[in-house]
Amino acid sequence: MILTHNLLDIIFPPVCLACKEYLKNGAEKSRRVCDACSVKLDYLPGFLCPICLRRLPTDLPAEVSTKAGVLIRTCRPPCHKNAQFVLASPLDYSNSAVREIIRVLKYDGIRTAAEPLTSVLAGYLSSSFGNYEMKIEDFSLIPVPIHSSKERKRGFNQALVIAEELKKKTNIPVIPEALKKIKATPSQTEKKNNEEREENVRGNFAVKKPELIAGKNIFLVDDVFTSGATMREAVRVLKLAGAGKIIALAVARA
Repeated sequence: MILTHNLLDIIFPPVCLACKEYLKNGAEKSRRVCDACSVKLDYLPGFLCPICLRRLPTDLPAEVSTKAGVLIRTCRPPCHKNAQFVLASPLDYSNSAVREIIRVLKYDGIRTAAEPLTSVLAGYLSSSFGNYEMKIEDFSLIPVPIHSSKERKRGFNQALVIAEELKKKTNIPVIPEALKKIKATPSQTEKKNNEEREENVRGNFAVKKPELIAGKNIFLVDDVFTSGATMREAVRVLKLAGAGKIIALAVARA
């Protein structure tokens, strides 16, 4: 088996998922990302307000300095008090390495791209939960669904791939069939503003088996959090079906 892998590396040298440079050592090959791009996947712990995207208050000061000396401001009530969920999103979509890894997963069908992304998510959740009165083991993973027609065309749902890979690292259970997308709507990226995005997703989701989620705390999993319209609609439907606490878990925020 080792000989086979060595031969494959000679014939098809592995490249970084982000920058496409050849991977030079075992650590780089294991995570599928080179050392230089791996640094770009660094993150700050802590959950976010889904409205203003600032850090939610903890026992830390209202403004804290990161190791890079950057001031991180926290959300102030009543902003986050109006939200039905909190946002957990470690990475910034404007980061070129983050954007490229998500792209090759979502559009090139390279499912192994979920590996470095979920490694970040697992570490982020572990470091973030210590600041809040919640336990990670009290939650289940529910991927944001795509319509069956899009899933047939793409071959998979990237949110489900992320959820299943994250389960391997954290043992958080996945409930893949809890939420369904019942309308085939245009992509949110085609909409010009937040109002159009909200209208595009209205009535898109349904819970077929409420007993699967009644009383459960949920990580609602997706690749990118942009305007929040998709998450808000999915959360609304899950809450109506009896879900408990909901944390929108997105790899990156745009």
